[in-house]
Amino acid sequence: MDRIIETDESKWINRSMDPRLHGSSSRVPFSQGDSPSRRDMVASQLSQVLATFGNTFPRIMGGQEKELATYTHRVVVPFECVVKNIIRTHPKTHNGFESDIILIIESMDSFGYFDVIEVPYSHCMDSQFGYRYIKTELMKKIRVNDILNKGDLLAHSPNVDPDSGLYKSGTGLNVALMGSLCGVEDGACIAEDLKPILSTVCIKKVTIPFGTHSIPINLFGNHETYKPFMDVGDYIGDDGILAVTRKTDSLSDAQNPNQRRPSLLGMSLLDATSLMEIDTSDTTWVGAPNARIIKMDVIRTYPKNSNMLTETEEQLAQYADQKLMYYQQLVRAYATIKDPINGYVDARLSPRLSTMLERAGSMIAHCTPKSPVKLMRGHEPVDEWEVTITFEYELNSAEGSKYTDANGGKVIGVTFLPRSAMPYDPVNKVHADMVMLDQATGNRTNPGRDIYMAVTAAGHRLKNEINALADEIGICDEYYERAYDRIIELYECVDPRYANDVFTVHTTQAKRNAHVDKYARHGLYMATYYDLKMSNTDRLLRLREKFNIRGERVQFVNYNGELETTEEEVLIAELHMYTLEKAADKSTAVSSPEMQHFGIPANPNTLQKKTSLYPEYATRFFGEAEANATVSITPKGTLSEIYDRGFNPTAHVEMMYSIMMAENPMDIDCAVDRDMIPIAGGRPLATSAHMLKISGKNITFKKINGHNQHYAGLVKRNDD
Repeated sequence: MDRIIETDESKWINRSMDPRLHGSSSRVPFSQGDSPSRRDMVASQLSQVLATFGNTFPRIMGGQEKELATYTHRVVVPFECVVKNIIRTHPKTHNGFESDIILIIESMDSFGYFDVIEVPYSHCMDSQFGYRYIKTELMKKIRVNDILNKGDLLAHSPNVDPDSGLYKSGTGLNVALMGSLCGVEDGACIAEDLKPILSTVCIKKVTIPFGTHSIPINLFGNHETYKPFMDVGDYIGDDGILAVTRKTDSLSDAQNPNQRRPSLLGMSLLDATSLMEIDTSDTTWVGAPNARIIKMDVIRTYPKNSNMLTETEEQLAQYADQKLMYYQQLVRAYATIKDPINGYVDARLSPRLSTMLERAGSMIAHCTPKSPVKLMRGHEPVDEWEVTITFEYELNSAEGSKYTDANGGKVIGVTFLPRSAMPYDPVNKVHADMVMLDQATGNRTNPGRDIYMAVTAAGHRLKNEINALADEIGICDEYYERAYDRIIELYECVDPRYANDVFTVHTTQAKRNAHVDKYARHGLYMATYYDLKMSNTDRLLRLREKFNIRGERVQFVNYNGELETTEEEVLIAELHMYTLEKAADKSTAVSSPEMQHFGIPANPNTLQKKTSLYPEYATRFFGEAEANATVSITPKGTLSEIYDRGFNPTAHVEMMYSIMMAENPMDIDCAVDRDMIPIAGGRPLATSAHMLKISGKNITFKKINGHNQHYAGLVKRNDD
């Protein structure tokens, strides 16, 4: 959409797309100058943003925050109603841990119509990333027979501000665009004290079946108390082990239903004392180190061939009874609703409540001994016991985590430095939270990011100017008039229509004074129209004329620990950054993947992921681009050495052994002795050599430069 914008300063032909056609990226201010591919990337990244602990409002909003907040996952009262029952999935006093809450409500407009409101403790639709619901004061004080109005908010995500009703995600960080030895291209250096702010919550589930073919060992008990699992509210240990199960001998007297002492391989009795140590043949169910257990769902069936010990069922029976009690409370609530004297014989139930009651009835029936009802999991019947443990932990931001701004400027955190080592602007008194490459804007064609930083820089310096004015002339009428005029002047440079709206709303001097006080405390917060009529170039020229948005020579600590000043001017200004779901997991650094018979990494199944003490999945860290760079700057044979460590099973085992047995795993002189384990032993190489040999070629190896660790593969014909 071409249109000509004329201003006092310049005349420009704006060939950028109208922001109303940007789709989901239209919420991003000043994005009309960004390249279409970068805007498309922004639209895909917005769905990957995590709910971090340091979420803040963006300094400049796009006008859609109110609408976005209404479509986030939250708990809202659907119609005017009265609360008839409050049911908890776990007792409220269970380790002091709050459980999921079920509200059965009756409509005030249509008497006899009943529905259900579920208020969960947490929300997670991803394989691991989620958040804890924040319960409102209304939900915390709710009681039976309370009347709720339509639209009352009971619980919301941390990305929604309940007071303003605005959507907030991401964190405002002071960013310095400058060259850095800490990272190149899309690498970023981040202040170390921001790790907790950029962290998020992970929520996972592990389902453990046992009873007929295996039993849980006494991992958390003692010689007198058999305790195979932790309780709700407990924290998992540093080893990350949730539970351990041990297979029982199907040929032993364990199959005798009259004897509750099964044996292991027909040799040793299974009791509280003998089942306290983990055996190499046991199945270890793994959670996450230091994670907190937030939920335990225990289902019990009554098969004929149980191998469980009597004392092993005490803890399990407690949770199974709680689950059964929850279902019984639902059924009793339904009986109260259908009571012929005090209830409604012709009561109408919502589809969600009907489904919940049907499940409750079937679960009660199947949890009864000698019940003809069988609970199936797919095509297989559920084992005697099935324990589903839900746990949560905080995933701290670390090297390798991915971040982005609202204009598609994605970066990888490669270095975390102390706050004292980050660049500092002594003139404007601002420390950098993140350092990004200064050439990134030109490389990615997203100048909207620079405009955003120019506006926030002007806003920060105007705040300093207003506070300095207050110190100079004091809080008086002249102070408020001069400060308010400067604030409106800034709004006019960014979006004249917003400035006009603010000026129109502030009809009295008291309102204008209150606006100045808020700006002096909190700084710039403003909204822009999504169909901006002003070009980014024109906006930048206006800001340069009336405000100081130039950078300063900033100070930083070099690698020698010395304080140094940059030769060029560097702008440190606030940029709204988002943590994406590609968060770094330190366990991938020690991953030892399962291998197929051709030496190709295999995908572990669900059971392997939940029962392996170390990650068995492959991590792609070396592709074609990395291989080309490695060949160009390293001695001959280095690339072959790197590839062979992953594909040669013998070399892989030797390297893992060297790491585990080393006194200092970060300082190993030789991980693989190539005189004992040559490079030629890799499976992919052996397969390729076999195919080449069939076609009349051989692969030979020779030492390069006299070094045993450097080899080169040469293809020769048999007749050469």
